[in-house]
Amino acid sequence: MSEVDQKTVGKAFKVEINGQFIPVKSYSGGDLTAEKAEASSGSSQHNESSMGHNDITELTLVSYITPTCMVLSDAADAVANKGQNLRYTITLTEMAKDKSVVKTHVYDDCLLTSMDFAPVDGSSGDLATRTTTWKPTRLTVT
Repeated sequence: MSEVDQKTVGKAFKVEINGQFIPVKSYSGGDLTAEKAEASSGSSQHNESSMGHNDITELTLVSYITPTCMVLSDAADAVANKGQNLRYTITLTEMAKDKSVVKTHVYDDCLLTSMDFAPVDGSSGDLATRTTTWKPTRLTVT
């Protein structure tokens, strides 16, 4: 099972970008990581380690393309056509089966780093999707 499948199986979730609902099929990444810095102090012959810089991995969203969801198109236009590096807030809310909130991840100062469109087969009946990748600066989990 892929990383995306493991995160979405059995979980309901909703995603908002700058407060606008995004119809997301799946998500991956957006995890907090910490570097481990190796060091030794003074004349000590023992290696020591300490926590280094914290980082958030890129967040990837696979979303359905709809005519009313313009925030992703606007973000791509700002980067590709206007040379703007706008920052966005992405809120990912995990919900229980009864629709109560389990956990909320708020990714602040997210920069759109890529957007790809899946090939569309008109005879398959599948909805068109796009994959966006974001680089968040801060993460708050409640």
